[in-house]
Amino acid sequence: VLSHLLGHESPGSLHSLLLDEGLINGLSSGVAISASDFALDGFSLSLTPKGMAQRDRVISLLWQWVHLVRAVIMDTDETLM
Repeated sequence: VLSHLLGHESPGSLHSLLLDEGLINGLSSGVAISASDFALDGFSLSLTPKGMAQRDRVISLLWQWVHLVRAVIMDTDETLM
């Protein structure tokens, strides 16, 4: 779920925001390692020169997005219990 949400290209997505601001050329996300009891997601950004100059902001936006997804999942889990 995380890799799908991080890599989604719809309006309002992280990809859309970074692309519209001219910070990235591309973004990809997917499962890097999968085992029976855990999985690691991989995430790749192709930064523009502007994105490279603002890499701290790009990284901050990425982590904000991860925390937002986590918060929504945690709220949903508590609601279902």
